[in-house]
Amino acid sequence: MRIIRSAIHAFSAADFKDVSLAAIAEDVGLVPQAFYRYFANKSELFEAAWIFDVDEIHHEVLAKLAPLALPSLTGDFWKTYQASVESHPLAKKVMASRQSDLLDKFASLVSTAELMKKIESDLVEGQRLGILRQDQNFSVGMRGAGYLTTHVLMPLIFEGKYMGADWQDAVSVLVGNMFYPIPDLSTPENVDALERKMSRLISQENL
Repeated sequence: MRIIRSAIHAFSAADFKDVSLAAIAEDVGLVPQAFYRYFANKSELFEAAWIFDVDEIHHEVLAKLAPLALPSLTGDFWKTYQASVESHPLAKKVMASRQSDLLDKFASLVSTAELMKKIESDLVEGQRLGILRQDQNFSVGMRGAGYLTTHVLMPLIFEGKYMGADWQDAVSVLVGNMFYPIPDLSTPENVDALERKMSRLISQENL
């Protein structure tokens, strides 16, 4: 754990090529040779460090969402995610790079799958309550929506572009499958109005 924490700090503060394994080993009280009992090389340590950082975000988000009613429909999911990202600089750095292999790895993480399952369960419950479109199969739809979420929406949050123009364009695709008629989300005010409407409808169900 100490090695991972030190690596997160080192890789977030410097380019990969400039990170010294010897310096990380010294930081955690190891001789450089002992380091290789834990990680074969710098690339292996880098992957373990950024995955650990992402997992921490996802576990934190899930814990904060647990007491909330259908947060994927009220905007609380994304607000919570955006707030949690800010204290994880290595995860931000890696995801903002938009490297396809890293995004694919991110999407395959167990913690990412748990977040996708949370979104899916909220959508299914929202449909059961009559809040969302009745002509959609959200369990099936999440296969395509999941890619948009993990490869576009989440990276935009890591880039600090939550609620920006690119975000609005991407999220409108998802919203179009949730509501009919499709709401206008072209301004933050319209987004807030939709989120307040969802919160009001959900509160009426006493969830």
